[in-house]
Amino acid sequence: MTTSVHTSERIEERLEALRGLEVKVESSREVGKYLKVGTIPLTDSFKSQVKEKLEAISALKMRSNKSYAFMLGQLQMSTTIFHGESSKLTAKGKQLVASIHNSRGESQGTAYYAIVRDNVVTTTCLVKPYTSVGNGIADKLRVDAVIKNLKKFRG
Repeated sequence: MTTSVHTSERIEERLEALRGLEVKVESSREVGKYLKVGTIPLTDSFKSQVKEKLEAISALKMRSNKSYAFMLGQLQMSTTIFHGESSKLTAKGKQLVASIHNSRGESQGTAYYAIVRDNVVTTTCLVKPYTSVGNGIADKLRVDAVIKNLKKFRG
């Protein structure tokens, strides 16, 4: 299996080049608008875990007519460093999401996924925790199957 140029760029932008991620919550006043409330560190151990899983995914035999979303890692939102007491109050009782943004757009969520299509890792992205209700995550990512535990994958 190969990794697309796009995926290599995404890994660099959304993982290797970063030391931390913004933490946001959805605004109470505007649906779909997110407010920055803090940051979380992006640890070397998380980066290593993601790289190891990408290597393991690359070694798998998969059906070429199927697409998959593989969970690479789960961000620990409990390590959030809030930007003061007002930010902490803004976030109270709300779902925290990490946010990565660059010139190509923004990715928000707490789980980091790799998308495989036709035996090629085509991209990586963050996925919000409430996206995984029912079959929502497979529909959202336009894949046939979502694999959260690599050891249980049976191709």
